[in-house]
Amino acid sequence: CEVILAETKQSVLVTWGDPSAEQAQLDYAGFGLTITPATRIFTQGQDWVKSGIIKVQEMLKLNDRQKPRLYIFKNCINTIREFESYRWLEAKEAMNSQEKPVKTDDHCMDALRYFAVSWSPIGLQRYEEPVIIRTNPYTGY
Repeated sequence: CEVILAETKQSVLVTWGDPSAEQAQLDYAGFGLTITPATRIFTQGQDWVKSGIIKVQEMLKLNDRQKPRLYIFKNCINTIREFESYRWLEAKEAMNSQEKPVKTDDHCMDALRYFAVSWSPIGLQRYEEPVIIRTNPYTGY
């Protein structure tokens, strides 16, 4: 947290990460940064990755005032690069197969999905107490 504050002059208010990356959450907790697992949502019979992509797409659509709910700034060069190179695997000919994104060079896209499915506007936000991971004094874990 101190490194982020020193580098950006911004404090970290909230973080979300891969809900299946428990070791990464433990590692960051060791540096005082609590990573809250992203909310797993499932919509339209899709898996949670596709549901998150749908949520990002919804946030990028223009609202009644012709404004999106999500902005990507021009200095987010890696996010823009990943948007431009995002690819989908071809769906199989079988009836039940679904398109899936190619899981290569997509860390920013994953982070954007975690944000999109977990964030909600102030006032509508459902606050959940973060999980505090205590270190065992005997093992260091």
